[in-house]
Amino acid sequence: MRWVLVLLYAAALHAQTNPVQTGGVNGRVTNSVTGDLVPGATVKLLPLRYTGEQTLQLQTSSQADGGFHLDSVPVGTYAATAEKEGFVANQLDTRSPLITVQAGQIATDITVQVTPQGSIAGKVVDDEGKPVQGAHVRALSAKKSGSNAVSDEAGNFRLLKLPPGDYYVLADPPQKAPGEYVRTIFPHSLSFDDASTIQVAAGQSATDIDIRMRQAATYHIRGKISDPPDGATNQKFRVTVLPKVSIDPSSLLRSVAVSPDRTFDIPGLVPGNYTLRLTGQLNRTGRANRLLARQDVELGASSVEGLVLEITPPLVLNGHVTADSQTPVNLTRVRMMAVPVEEVPRPTQVFAGVAADGSFALTNLDPGVYQIRAMTNLPGMYIKSVVFNQQDILGKDIDLSQTGAGQLEVLVRSGAAEVDGIIEPVGVPALAVLVPESVGRDGFGVKYGYTGQGGTFSLRDLAPGRYSAYAVDRFLSGPWTNNDFLRDIANLGTGVQVDENSRQQVQLQKLPLEQVRQIAGRLGLLLP
Repeated sequence: MRWVLVLLYAAALHAQTNPVQTGGVNGRVTNSVTGDLVPGATVKLLPLRYTGEQTLQLQTSSQADGGFHLDSVPVGTYAATAEKEGFVANQLDTRSPLITVQAGQIATDITVQVTPQGSIAGKVVDDEGKPVQGAHVRALSAKKSGSNAVSDEAGNFRLLKLPPGDYYVLADPPQKAPGEYVRTIFPHSLSFDDASTIQVAAGQSATDIDIRMRQAATYHIRGKISDPPDGATNQKFRVTVLPKVSIDPSSLLRSVAVSPDRTFDIPGLVPGNYTLRLTGQLNRTGRANRLLARQDVELGASSVEGLVLEITPPLVLNGHVTADSQTPVNLTRVRMMAVPVEEVPRPTQVFAGVAADGSFALTNLDPGVYQIRAMTNLPGMYIKSVVFNQQDILGKDIDLSQTGAGQLEVLVRSGAAEVDGIIEPVGVPALAVLVPESVGRDGFGVKYGYTGQGGTFSLRDLAPGRYSAYAVDRFLSGPWTNNDFLRDIANLGTGVQVDENSRQQVQLQKLPLEQVRQIAGRLGLLLP
């Protein structure tokens, strides 16, 4: 008890002798489209860098005039966000104002913008133009699901709370629909390749979006799973079927339970290409819902019968890292990673350290599609190649459900390049972004460098190759990890060719913030 009192006294004395310095923030919340002031919004300050001994709940609400005030904010740098019903849920992005709070000072004239949600309205009809009641209607963007609705007795539907962006609108027939009506994508398509997208602007409603339901013959995929391995105590498995489409298929999946006799039957499928995934838990100590088998299936004008999904035990990829260098290299500073490419079921990344002799093992891998990545913080070195079964797979996908286990050979090589530069206008905080020709689906491989004094930046330990360089107002992770964004902004980049041991100099002009916002906004990235 005496020690507790001593500690409490020490803490109180420290608080008295080292008080937390604070300031305040005054600002307003506005509608990003109309410029109107927005009352009743929840405003949050998110610390990017602060000086203090505790993290406070830094939030308040905008008042009737749209203004807000926060007192006792610890000295530091913050990003501000705001949320309100009827507006897109705010995230850290290029709209978020950066606020520097100084001791005893009030940061003023802070504007936090919120973007009004959009909507899509229309009608579901049958082949004869008659309204279809009870159709399940959804809006899907390229990367995620939007809202959903059920058509009323007049066939009308309204999809609400949509961020700006392009959407597919699809309707699933009512459960007791007559005939053989099937999922139909606006305006009258069975395939996303033939369908049209609807552009939703901030605060606007896209109307007269009428979907004419299609009738089509449907078929089954029937089969069984192989016998579980010895020692398996769980017999509950599910088979999921996902269409091979250009958008995220997770919202389109269908799942059926495997029967006690280990057979399954998936009905109601239109012709097309699908991926079947068997998931389950083999025993109580194993991971739940792990991927046990994966198989691609082409469904034509007849049902698929007698398919066998072979349960694959967890895979192991053994490998070795070799250094091409004139000096000794600490190979333990290399780290390996297996990144699942497919997002359903929830993917699990697998990491592995490298031993001093260069050996490593990526264990407990599901039989799916992966990218194998090597990362190093060895100064002056880069990853030259990642070879699997005599094929260089650096930046490429490998399907372990087809190839199974194998040997990985990784080569790290000295001679990494460097790109230095200056961003104009000088004196304005900016970020240099360097994008290689080959980028992972999650933006892996993109390099970033903040400007220092004088507007300069430096990016080191680069692999030789061709890059595109950009300078932007500020960076908050989102758009640069999106491959569609990188594609659409590519023509605004400055080409940079780097060779081994080279040191390139570039001069970049900062891209107009509004131009970057427009590119991101067209992709629904919450950057209007």
